[in-house]
Amino acid sequence: MAARNRKADPLGFLAGLMRSPDFWKVVAVGALFVVAYWWIWEWLSSRYDEPESFYSHGYLIPFAAAYLLWVRRDRLASPAPTSWAAAFTNAVSPVALGLGGLAGVLLLKAKAPEILAELPWLYAGGALGAVFVICTVCLVVARRRRLASSDYDPAAYWLATLALVGWLSLHLLGARFLVGVVSGVTLPFVAFALVTLLFGPARQAEAFFPLAYLFFAIPLPQDTMQRIAFYMKLFAANVSSKISIALGAPIEHEASIIYFVSGGQVFDRMEVGAPCSGLSSLISMLALSIFFACIVHGKPWKRMLLVALSVPIALASNIVRLIVVTFATWMWTSKKVVGGWFHDVEGYIVWVVAVALLILVWGILTWSEKSRHAA
Repeated sequence: MAARNRKADPLGFLAGLMRSPDFWKVVAVGALFVVAYWWIWEWLSSRYDEPESFYSHGYLIPFAAAYLLWVRRDRLASPAPTSWAAAFTNAVSPVALGLGGLAGVLLLKAKAPEILAELPWLYAGGALGAVFVICTVCLVVARRRRLASSDYDPAAYWLATLALVGWLSLHLLGARFLVGVVSGVTLPFVAFALVTLLFGPARQAEAFFPLAYLFFAIPLPQDTMQRIAFYMKLFAANVSSKISIALGAPIEHEASIIYFVSGGQVFDRMEVGAPCSGLSSLISMLALSIFFACIVHGKPWKRMLLVALSVPIALASNIVRLIVVTFATWMWTSKKVVGGWFHDVEGYIVWVVAVALLILVWGILTWSEKSRHAA
């Protein structure tokens, strides 16, 4: 009954949460977290708002992760202390620390002169990271009796502290040289360590996937994205051109350029650019399908199949979009279509259709179960 009342009264649940003795400790650590990653928020916003951005959906990822935590609130409130949770944290923390240290050493080796020339800056940044770590360690020490009387492995907390130091050090190096990807990747790992330190390994295990979902908000290096988009646009242009020719469109294509031919003469052309490669749709569709698979009820293999099928759905929807644009350009003119209102509106429509197909696929996958329960 209590759990049902919490679900029906979210404001009451939040009010009770604010009365918790740990609430303001979490708020304090969260504020330090925001400050320590301040430049990353600006970097993420700039990457999301780029004209050829592949991560325009990034603004929604933190809200989706927060919702995934919300639906797990009952399990987070009273997690079952399992041995695998502590073992998982004990295993991941040294690996995280080792990876962070290795990346830091490589960056230090490549940028040693610049780092040595900027020691005052490093001291200032290191002081902020030290305050972050010291405050978190103090919280662990203050809760030592509670931790000692629990079923958790105390070593997990100290390993998580080491991982926190390692990832914050890597974040510091990334911030110094404005390598957003380096600093951004550390963000979910720091969140893992903080949850372990503040709430214990069992809760970290429950919160693992919502926090891991934040990786969808961290853009890959721009060079890597452009390289992937290059091969994807060649694939999309090739397939859409062959289908358009089979349907009667008077076109030829070379690489990612589609030529419109009349009487043996080329009278217009359309280039499939990086935004039309389908990479943005693929990333956002993967993020959506994983989120959808987490909030629906069904067998694990069906949810994994749904995520796998989101890839061909995203690719197919982008090819259909290119075919429609090709025929519209042939019937009208490229100036009215390519880069204009039709191009944008048609992109939104195709995205809605792709989402509808994803929901339809899930309905088909779960139809047999619904029929059996109805019988």
